[in-house]
Amino acid sequence: MGNIRQSRILAIVIQSGRFGFAAFETPDHLLDRGMARFDSPAKARRWFIRSLRTFRPSLVVLHRRGYRDPRSGQIAKATMRMARRQAKRASVPTTVISGRRLHEYWRREGKRNKYVVAALIASRFPELAPAVPVGRKCYEREPWLMMRFDAVALGAAYLVQHKHDSGELFRRTSR
Repeated sequence: MGNIRQSRILAIVIQSGRFGFAAFETPDHLLDRGMARFDSPAKARRWFIRSLRTFRPSLVVLHRRGYRDPRSGQIAKATMRMARRQAKRASVPTTVISGRRLHEYWRREGKRNKYVVAALIASRFPELAPAVPVGRKCYEREPWLMMRFDAVALGAAYLVQHKHDSGELFRRTSR
């Protein structure tokens, strides 16, 4: 394994009123994943502090995305600031990956949308296979479970880009 040290990474996707999370132990072990709802800043803060205590990450990876609704964007940005502040208090470094950067990464890997990425993730982590969401029509809402896959995709992309994996986390396939 060379100079790769064992560490834990907590990847979090924040949307208005909910979190999607994935905890990884490097090089490529998915410890846990899930979703949580919150209806107040205090509940979001308690959830985040509990997650830091439970997973004891060496790094928190946050996903910054654009929001169409200004109110949702304000709530999500405030939640992001809270998460960074709480991680700093716990002496856990954070990194923020923009939605554009994450999308560009998966695009370079030949994955054109979230549903294709979810299928790839499920092939790598078989425990996720039963919950893989199928593509949707433009008029359908995104499945709530998609946040779980978004968080795993965020953590996996971070691990691959920062060479935390012992080989290739996702074997390249023909495009």
